[in-house]
Amino acid sequence: MAAIRLWREVVSGDQLPFVCMRCGDPAVERKEAVFLWTPPGLNILAFVGLFTPAGPLVVIGYPILWLLTRKRMRVQVPLCRRHRRHWGGRVVAMLATFVAAAVLVFLLEVWLSSGRHQMGSYEALFWMFGIPVVAFLAWVILVVVLARTAMGALEMTNDYVTIGGVSSKFVDAVSDLKDEIRRARLRMIDEAEAGRPHQSDLPEPPSDAYWEGKDNG
Repeated sequence: MAAIRLWREVVSGDQLPFVCMRCGDPAVERKEAVFLWTPPGLNILAFVGLFTPAGPLVVIGYPILWLLTRKRMRVQVPLCRRHRRHWGGRVVAMLATFVAAAVLVFLLEVWLSSGRHQMGSYEALFWMFGIPVVAFLAWVILVVVLARTAMGALEMTNDYVTIGGVSSKFVDAVSDLKDEIRRARLRMIDEAEAGRPHQSDLPEPPSDAYWEGKDNG
């Protein structure tokens, strides 16, 4: 998977090439996605802080800091039929596995509390408290894997967003469109200097956003 830097002027409309951002196949729709980004160090500090005496303050302060430091940008993402539920499918998987694990743990707790098992007290305590912890950790790992393999913001400012997990074909398509628009602008300049009317049928981009900065993050 590749990464690409897109400027705010480009992502808000239909300026992106109509190929799937995830795989590079022909797109069937543009879906508005809200990309969120917070400084990576914030999450690391919060995780470490949980295991210090300041843990309760971290629990209270982290949501406030997250809201104060987060950035968001709406992007009209072109997607193919196979990836049109790229994010929704992951959310369903997270919720479904959480509910399934919670139900299984609840049934296990009911069975252990009934006293119908033949386990000793220490073994029963392990199943009563250890299994729920293991199940929760396994679910957290699943959530991290699903989130890390999805398209998401690697960097964001008020002007641009760097999106990771995109197809290299999509990066190439943006580069080709950028070159095409640049050539169209050069023809416009040449025709204007020569006093000829502009005959190009290529749309003029909203700004110089396609070639400002870097495309690849």
